[in-house]
Amino acid sequence: MLGDLSLIRPMTLVLTITVIGGCGKASNNSGVAETPGGGNQPTEAPPIDPRTVGSIAGTVRLDGRVTKRVLIPPDAYCAAQNPKGIVMDAFVAGEGGTLADVFIQVKIGLANRRFPSPSEPVVLDQVKCVYVPHVVGLMTNQPLIVRNSDDHLHNVHSFPQRNSPFNIGQSTKGLESNLRFAVPETGIPVQCDLHPWMSAWIHVSDRPFFAVTGLNGRYSIPGLPPGDYEIVAWHERFPKAPRVAKVKVASGEAATVDFSFEVTRK
Repeated sequence: MLGDLSLIRPMTLVLTITVIGGCGKASNNSGVAETPGGGNQPTEAPPIDPRTVGSIAGTVRLDGRVTKRVLIPPDAYCAAQNPKGIVMDAFVAGEGGTLADVFIQVKIGLANRRFPSPSEPVVLDQVKCVYVPHVVGLMTNQPLIVRNSDDHLHNVHSFPQRNSPFNIGQSTKGLESNLRFAVPETGIPVQCDLHPWMSAWIHVSDRPFFAVTGLNGRYSIPGLPPGDYEIVAWHERFPKAPRVAKVKVASGEAATVDFSFEVTRK
């Protein structure tokens, strides 16, 4: 059973830095850090002086009008957990057309730096027959805990292109699976085969400079050494057309880069 709800048309976006829309390969995607002279042997990152770092921040907006779809789950348990239904549309927009669930990362500009993987895990939960959060970002070899907070059977099925896939059944509330990803990969889809409306996206980076936008569309990437960078904004509805921007980060300053995604009107 589907019902239609409309989003507000967002305000016109003015870019602080010119944004280039395109799907070309803009950076090294080999799973190892960039090295001058064409080599691919990663080296330890030279120390970053915290007194000189800057940051990149901005807002992502959705330009256009979309229709939300609300599903009443055919599964009795899931329907009872969601009496008003589950919003199915991939676009989660806030006031003023701000866009959530956009993964933004620094792709070019860190040269041959290599960064240690955090030991603190990232959690992907299953709550009321929905993946929470819908989008997660983590570093290579950082633990990902997939948890079932429902008293209901789910399975967690991933479809990576570069990492090893997993397909895990979790039948009991509180069950957890500890996973890791060996190489960087953007846009790994995850679904529950038992409840096909359940979907999530995992993004894996070998650098700690990434963020996921919230409902306010905001993101912030701190701790960058001064330099010229290329950053990429990726949304699940535009997997072949990420937004790309070039930006200069100065010592002790915050650079601003805003992005927009346009919905084609029918």
